[in-house]
Amino acid sequence: ETQTLVPTLRSKCLPSLLLASMFATLGLVHATYDTGDLFVSHASRGGGFVAEGRPIYTMTFFEWVMDVPLMMVLSGYCAMGRPISELSGPVVVTNIYIIFCWASLTTSSATLRWSLIAMSWVMYTWASREMLGWVSNYERTAPQDLPSRSLRPVLSVGLIALFFVYGMVFTASVTGIMDAHSERMFYLCATLTSKLAFSIAFVIIRADEYHQMLTGVLKKVSISNIGMVSIMRGTFDLLLPCTVDA
Repeated sequence: ETQTLVPTLRSKCLPSLLLASMFATLGLVHATYDTGDLFVSHASRGGGFVAEGRPIYTMTFFEWVMDVPLMMVLSGYCAMGRPISELSGPVVVTNIYIIFCWASLTTSSATLRWSLIAMSWVMYTWASREMLGWVSNYERTAPQDLPSRSLRPVLSVGLIALFFVYGMVFTASVTGIMDAHSERMFYLCATLTSKLAFSIAFVIIRADEYHQMLTGVLKKVSISNIGMVSIMRGTFDLLLPCTVDA
């Protein structure tokens, strides 16, 4: 039953592969910032509270488009065993509103900018509700003896909270409350911390899975040994002749 519910028990390499891909993307993106390439960041056209010439860190949005779906797959599919069909809607919508946020910084029209930001918040709300649905379905169907049963849904709830904080920081940056450098440093620290947290969570989940597996194996071996001892005792029992006095 557990094997059917949680795909990671059948595919041990998938979480490690996705985590490695996310760290590789993070390293690549921030390595490009050090090159000073003009294609890494762009100058804002201003308008709608955005200062003229404010840097737009395009590669940060590229990293999100690449890594956010992987984090959602890790939390929904790998951790809670939700089917890909259930994940596809929120994943696609999340990537769309990430692109909308980037596009809102490149336009000089304040009306278009705030329309894109407003639509992004609406799509975030819908995607978050769907992700909470993953948790609800998981709680209803997950076996009680599933390793790290209470930890797995925390990843999805944590992503919802993380995306909300990202949205607040982005909005604060657009309105001029936060400067571009502070915004970028926050994104770097939060992204690195979240990926490390995912790595630690899957180490714990994997350890619990192996512990449960070894416990089950030892229990079966113990039962087998008891049965074998009983057979051996039966084989070597001495038969004592008995006579009955009339």
